[in-house]
Amino acid sequence: MPISKIAFILLEQETRIIRNHLSKYKELYDREKINISDKLEPESYKIRGILDRILNEQKVNTELELRNSQLNELLIEQQEIELGLAAKNKQNSSDVKTTGLSLYIKAFVNIIQYLLKEWNFPDLGKVLFDEKELDLNISDKFRKDYGKGFRAIGYTAFIIGLMRYCIQQQLPHPGFVVLDSPLTTFRDRDQNEEDISEPMQENFFNTLRKSKEQIIILENKEPSNEIKYLINYIEFTKDSKGRYGFLKNKG
Repeated sequence: MPISKIAFILLEQETRIIRNHLSKYKELYDREKINISDKLEPESYKIRGILDRILNEQKVNTELELRNSQLNELLIEQQEIELGLAAKNKQNSSDVKTTGLSLYIKAFVNIIQYLLKEWNFPDLGKVLFDEKELDLNISDKFRKDYGKGFRAIGYTAFIIGLMRYCIQQQLPHPGFVVLDSPLTTFRDRDQNEEDISEPMQENFFNTLRKSKEQIIILENKEPSNEIKYLINYIEFTKDSKGRYGFLKNKG
């Protein structure tokens, strides 16, 4: 057989092989194209939508924190203006003492009211300090007349408010507070006490985690996992996992 004919036959065989491979690759390409169109593209749109929602939520949270910061600054500015006006309108020594003290108390109580509002204290109205009873009056009711749960929350707002007031007015204060079980109260069996709701607990932790001051809380009730990652959270497990207790166990 002539060499040219043999070469032609071999060329035809290679052509058939290439066409077979090309046909298989085309089938594979068509399948992958359908897979991308039917599965991957919808999934990518779904993921893109989730990312857009997360970014929008982050933007809203950032804006909310900015507004809260601006509100605090405006409250401080309001207090300074009120104190300045009081100093200009003094008439006599007795009036000066009474008016000055009242304005200082009002500035202090404004901080407490802001905290209770942030924590979503139920049916919160006006917050005052009664100089005769030496107690907070929250929504026309003395703090001591609430149940143990709300009494503890009111006392916590007082302690944190006092720290912030001293810092704002450049008064002596160590710059930190330690709170023992502000959300967990011991109940008397024969008494019905108010429960601190879970949303109120979450607002409590979420507000304090943004605080510029150092606030140490010893508490049995836990914040959400989201807040745990944003604070210095230490769990005492009395077990081999995590930290055994507040003091190192030497036994």
